[in-house]
Amino acid sequence: PDVIEPPVALTCDDTMKDNFRPDSNTRVVLVRSFARGEPLTLGAATPNTPVAANDLCFVKLQIGPGNPGPEGAPSTSAGIGVEVWLPTFANWNRRYHALAGGDHLSTTAIGEANLAPSIAGGPEASVTSTTDTGHSDRTGSFAMLPDGTINETLWRDFSERAIHQMAVQTKALIEAYYLERPFRSYWDGFSTGGRQGAKLAQAYPNDFDGILA
Repeated sequence: PDVIEPPVALTCDDTMKDNFRPDSNTRVVLVRSFARGEPLTLGAATPNTPVAANDLCFVKLQIGPGNPGPEGAPSTSAGIGVEVWLPTFANWNRRYHALAGGDHLSTTAIGEANLAPSIAGGPEASVTSTTDTGHSDRTGSFAMLPDGTINETLWRDFSERAIHQMAVQTKALIEAYYLERPFRSYWDGFSTGGRQGAKLAQAYPNDFDGILA
Protein backbone atom coordinates (compact mmCIF):
# COMPACT_ATOMS: atom_id res chain seq x y z
CA PRO A 1 0.00 0.00 0.00
CA ASP A 2 1.01 3.60 -0.51
CA VAL A 3 2.74 5.17 2.46
CA ILE A 4 0.77 8.16 3.76
CA GLU A 5 3.06 10.84 5.07
CA PRO A 6 1.89 12.46 8.32
CA PRO A 7 1.02 16.17 8.09
CA VAL A 8 3.77 18.63 8.94
CA ALA A 9 2.98 21.61 11.15
CA LEU A 10 3.70 25.13 9.95
CA THR A 11 6.75 26.82 11.43
CA CYS A 12 6.95 30.40 12.63
CA ASP A 13 9.12 31.78 9.84
CA ASP A 14 8.85 33.04 6.26
CA THR A 15 8.11 29.53 4.95
CA MET A 16 4.60 30.06 6.28
CA LYS A 17 3.98 32.56 3.46
CA ASP A 18 4.19 29.71 0.94
CA ASN A 19 2.82 26.91 3.07
CA PHE A 20 -0.36 28.52 4.36
CA ARG A 21 -2.76 29.35 1.53
CA PRO A 22 -6.19 28.16 2.68
CA ASP A 23 -7.91 29.76 -0.32
CA SER A 24 -7.18 32.05 -3.25
CA ASN A 25 -8.11 35.21 -1.30
CA THR A 26 -5.97 34.63 1.80
CA ARG A 27 -2.23 35.07 2.14
CA VAL A 28 0.37 35.58 4.86
CA VAL A 29 2.06 38.97 4.59
CA LEU A 30 4.30 38.80 7.67
CA VAL A 31 5.52 36.26 10.23
CA ARG A 32 7.56 37.16 13.31
CA SER A 33 8.50 35.17 16.40
CA PHE A 34 8.85 36.90 19.77
CA ALA A 35 10.77 35.35 22.65
CA ARG A 36 9.70 35.79 26.24
CA GLY A 37 10.78 39.24 27.45
CA GLU A 38 11.31 40.62 23.93
CA PRO A 39 9.74 44.02 23.11
CA LEU A 40 6.52 43.59 21.12
CA THR A 41 7.33 45.84 18.20
CA LEU A 42 8.43 45.60 14.58
CA GLY A 43 10.38 48.84 14.92
CA ALA A 44 12.52 50.48 17.57
CA ALA A 45 11.53 49.75 21.15
CA THR A 46 10.93 52.50 23.71
CA PRO A 47 10.78 52.29 27.51
CA ASN A 48 6.98 52.02 27.18
CA THR A 49 6.97 49.18 24.66
CA PRO A 50 5.29 46.10 26.19
CA VAL A 51 7.25 42.86 26.24
CA ALA A 52 6.19 39.31 25.47
CA ALA A 53 5.02 37.45 28.57
CA ASN A 54 5.93 34.19 26.86
CA ASP A 55 7.18 32.91 23.49
CA LEU A 56 4.77 33.88 20.69
CA CYS A 57 4.31 33.58 16.94
CA PHE A 58 2.85 36.69 15.31
CA VAL A 59 1.19 36.34 11.89
CA LYS A 60 -0.39 38.97 9.65
CA LEU A 61 -2.96 37.81 7.11
CA GLN A 62 -4.52 39.66 4.18
CA ILE A 63 -7.92 38.44 3.02
CA GLY A 64 -9.16 39.74 -0.32
CA PRO A 65 -10.57 40.66 -2.62
CA GLY A 66 -10.60 44.14 -1.09
CA ASN A 67 -11.91 47.11 -3.01
CA PRO A 68 -9.91 48.69 -5.86
CA GLY A 69 -10.03 52.41 -6.45
CA PRO A 70 -7.99 55.61 -6.69
CA GLU A 71 -4.75 55.67 -4.73
CA GLY A 72 -5.28 57.40 -1.42
CA ALA A 73 -9.08 57.16 -1.46
CA PRO A 74 -10.47 55.88 1.88
CA SER A 75 -12.64 53.45 -0.08
CA THR A 76 -9.60 51.81 -1.69
CA SER A 77 -8.67 48.67 0.22
CA ALA A 78 -6.22 45.84 -0.38
CA GLY A 79 -8.37 43.57 1.75
CA ILE A 80 -9.15 42.60 5.31
CA GLY A 81 -6.17 42.74 7.65
CA VAL A 82 -5.95 40.13 10.41
CA GLU A 83 -3.31 39.75 13.11
CA VAL A 84 -2.95 36.41 14.90
CA TRP A 85 -0.95 35.64 18.05
CA LEU A 86 -0.05 31.99 18.64
CA PRO A 87 1.46 30.73 21.90
CA THR A 88 3.78 27.75 21.85
CA PHE A 89 2.08 24.36 21.60
CA ALA A 90 3.11 23.48 25.16
CA ASN A 91 1.50 26.66 26.51
CA TRP A 92 -1.64 26.75 24.34
CA ASN A 93 -4.90 26.11 26.25
CA ARG A 94 -6.66 24.76 23.11
CA ARG A 95 -8.87 27.83 22.90
CA TYR A 96 -9.29 30.69 20.42
CA HIS A 97 -10.21 34.14 21.79
CA ALA A 98 -10.98 36.71 19.07
CA LEU A 99 -10.97 40.46 19.76
CA ALA A 100 -11.81 43.70 17.97
CA GLY A 101 -8.76 45.57 16.58
CA GLY A 102 -7.21 48.30 14.40
CA ASP A 103 -5.25 48.80 11.14
CA HIS A 104 -3.40 45.58 10.35
CA LEU A 105 -2.15 45.63 6.74
CA SER A 106 1.12 47.42 7.56
CA THR A 107 4.13 45.12 7.43
CA THR A 108 6.24 47.49 9.54
CA ALA A 109 3.99 47.91 12.58
CA ILE A 110 1.78 45.90 14.89
CA GLY A 111 -1.83 47.12 14.93
CA GLU A 112 -3.07 49.44 17.64
CA ALA A 113 -2.30 48.39 21.20
CA ASN A 114 -4.69 45.72 22.43
CA LEU A 115 -4.84 42.78 24.81
CA ALA A 116 -4.07 40.13 22.20
CA PRO A 117 -0.36 39.54 23.04
CA SER A 118 -1.05 39.35 26.78
CA ILE A 119 -3.97 36.96 26.28
CA ALA A 120 -1.85 34.70 24.08
CA GLY A 121 1.36 34.91 26.10
CA GLY A 122 -0.06 35.35 29.59
CA PRO A 123 -1.98 33.07 31.97
CA GLU A 124 -4.92 32.57 29.57
CA ALA A 125 -2.67 31.25 26.76
CA SER A 126 -5.36 31.34 24.08
CA VAL A 127 -4.70 31.94 20.40
CA THR A 128 -5.95 35.45 19.71
CA SER A 129 -6.72 37.41 16.57
CA THR A 130 -7.93 40.88 15.67
CA THR A 131 -9.08 42.45 12.39
CA ASP A 132 -9.20 45.94 10.91
CA THR A 133 -12.54 44.93 9.27
CA GLY A 134 -11.17 45.77 5.82
CA HIS A 135 -10.28 49.45 6.13
CA SER A 136 -7.82 51.80 7.85
CA ASP A 137 -9.97 54.93 7.69
CA ARG A 138 -11.30 56.07 11.08
CA THR A 139 -13.63 58.81 9.82
CA GLY A 140 -16.16 56.55 8.13
CA SER A 141 -15.24 57.84 4.66
CA PHE A 142 -14.49 54.28 3.56
CA ALA A 143 -18.26 53.76 3.41
CA MET A 144 -18.61 56.00 0.35
CA LEU A 145 -17.07 55.70 -3.11
CA PRO A 146 -15.44 58.78 -4.69
CA ASP A 147 -18.57 59.41 -6.78
CA GLY A 148 -20.70 59.62 -3.63
CA THR A 149 -22.39 56.24 -3.93
CA ILE A 150 -22.38 53.67 -1.13
CA ASN A 151 -19.35 51.37 -0.93
CA GLU A 152 -21.29 48.15 -0.49
CA THR A 153 -18.15 45.96 -0.58
CA LEU A 154 -16.42 47.60 2.38
CA TRP A 155 -19.69 48.06 4.28
CA ARG A 156 -20.23 44.29 4.14
CA ASP A 157 -16.62 43.61 5.12
CA PHE A 158 -16.99 46.02 8.05
CA SER A 159 -20.34 44.78 9.30
CA GLU A 160 -19.95 41.01 9.07
CA ARG A 161 -17.61 39.45 6.51
CA ALA A 162 -14.33 40.50 8.18
CA ILE A 163 -15.17 38.89 11.52
CA HIS A 164 -16.43 35.75 9.81
CA GLN A 165 -13.34 35.46 7.62
CA MET A 166 -11.08 36.16 10.59
CA ALA A 167 -12.71 33.25 12.42
CA VAL A 168 -12.50 30.89 9.45
CA GLN A 169 -8.90 31.67 8.52
CA THR A 170 -7.60 31.84 12.09
CA LYS A 171 -9.08 28.40 12.79
CA ALA A 172 -7.42 27.12 9.61
CA LEU A 173 -4.11 28.61 10.75
CA ILE A 174 -4.52 27.06 14.20
CA GLU A 175 -5.07 23.63 12.70
CA ALA A 176 -2.10 24.01 10.35
CA TYR A 177 0.19 25.32 13.10
CA TYR A 178 -0.71 22.95 15.94
CA LEU A 179 -2.25 20.10 13.89
CA GLU A 180 -5.25 20.42 16.20
CA ARG A 181 -8.52 22.29 16.04
CA PRO A 182 -9.38 24.65 18.90
CA PHE A 183 -11.53 23.06 21.59
CA ARG A 184 -13.54 26.27 22.07
CA SER A 185 -13.73 29.60 20.20
CA TYR A 186 -14.99 32.92 21.56
CA TRP A 187 -15.73 36.42 20.20
CA ASP A 188 -15.07 39.34 22.56
CA GLY A 189 -16.15 42.81 21.38
CA PHE A 190 -17.56 46.03 22.80
CA SER A 191 -19.02 49.17 21.21
CA THR A 192 -18.80 48.47 17.46
CA GLY A 193 -17.35 45.07 18.31
CA GLY A 194 -20.48 44.39 20.33
CA ARG A 195 -22.69 45.18 17.37
CA GLN A 196 -20.51 42.94 15.21
CA GLY A 197 -20.92 40.18 17.79
CA ALA A 198 -24.70 40.52 17.61
CA LYS A 199 -24.52 40.33 13.81
CA LEU A 200 -22.29 37.26 14.03
CA ALA A 201 -24.84 35.48 16.19
CA GLN A 202 -27.44 36.04 13.48
CA ALA A 203 -25.42 35.53 10.29
CA TYR A 204 -22.70 33.04 11.32
CA PRO A 205 -23.86 31.26 14.48
CA ASN A 206 -21.33 28.44 14.05
CA ASP A 207 -18.22 30.65 14.03
CA PHE A 208 -17.92 30.90 17.80
CA ASP A 209 -19.01 28.81 20.78
CA GLY A 210 -19.54 31.95 22.86
CA ILE A 211 -20.02 35.65 22.07
CA LEU A 212 -19.35 38.45 24.56
CA ALA A 213 -20.96 41.52 22.98
